[in-house]
Amino acid sequence: QNEKYQIIKKIFENIISIPPMSKLIIALLALTIVNAQQIHNVIYAQTGKFSVTWYNTGHEFETDNSKERTVHFIALFREPFDQVPQMEVGLYGFDLGFNNAGIYAEVDRVAKDGYDIKITCPAGSICYNIAVDFIAYIEGQGYEHTSFSSSDFDEAQQNTWKSGANARYATKTLTSSITEDTGVISFISGFQFGAGANIRLRTATQSVANGEATLELGTWADTKLLSFRIGVLFFKKSEKTDAFSLSSSKTGTLYTGHGFRDDVKKTENIPSQGAQFFVAFSHIDFINGHNYRVKHDHHHGENYLSTTFTTWYDTSIWRVVDAVLYTPIIDHSWAVAM
Repeated sequence: QNEKYQIIKKIFENIISIPPMSKLIIALLALTIVNAQQIHNVIYAQTGKFSVTWYNTGHEFETDNSKERTVHFIALFREPFDQVPQMEVGLYGFDLGFNNAGIYAEVDRVAKDGYDIKITCPAGSICYNIAVDFIAYIEGQGYEHTSFSSSDFDEAQQNTWKSGANARYATKTLTSSITEDTGVISFISGFQFGAGANIRLRTATQSVANGEATLELGTWADTKLLSFRIGVLFFKKSEKTDAFSLSSSKTGTLYTGHGFRDDVKKTENIPSQGAQFFVAFSHIDFINGHNYRVKHDHHHGENYLSTTFTTWYDTSIWRVVDAVLYTPIIDHSWAVAM
């Protein structure tokens, strides 16, 4: 505080020739300028991505599938929040051995300036890489999240998913305090499958209105779905905050061939200028017998989002689908702390 008043004093000493009232006005302006360092953009939501690789490192994620293994990814937000935010994560990419394929990501701890994500490679699984997208937000500012897992369903339903026969879906109804202009996305945050069949998992919104959403989830054909975790994000829809789904081509370039293969999609007529994106898989379908490998790349222009799905080597992807949220980086433009 003393430093601020010394600046104001110097201003007065150098403007002795002007009238007293003008001096007062200039002094008030000086005080505003000094306090400008306390004017800052208020961050209500922040998205981001990270990737961790264990391939050819000798890490136990790729060398020892006799037990469950965990690691922690600790990092800082691009900008710190004014208070501790809420946070959720979804799968954005992975590279897994095809027998008993599995990987999980979940938030362990959050602070104003950073986060700790726990990554789990289940017993029986070989994990070479994971890519994660996250959203962190201030509570009460138009976002809410929850999650559920296979263990939230009864034993009969869990056994149906593990059996490997025909389409096997269930529904889950969830509620939110966001009761007007309610939007929702659901996405995959973790899974494990049994060996000997394609890996297939899908979550989608059946209905959403007035703070209530009904989701459909499950698997199909001969897949053995052992376990999963689904993340759910409610949000208040507006001109600049909404969601959409985006699919790779069914049995397209990701399905056939060898080496690196891209499938590029462009979503237009969205308010992407000044926006940030949260993207996570809501649907995966990979052909058994090859490692399961997929990654993303995104860039956006003034009114579009360009998405590149990529796989490599002998991986065969029948189809993957993204759940995509867009929302402003700065929603409440300025705040002044005097």
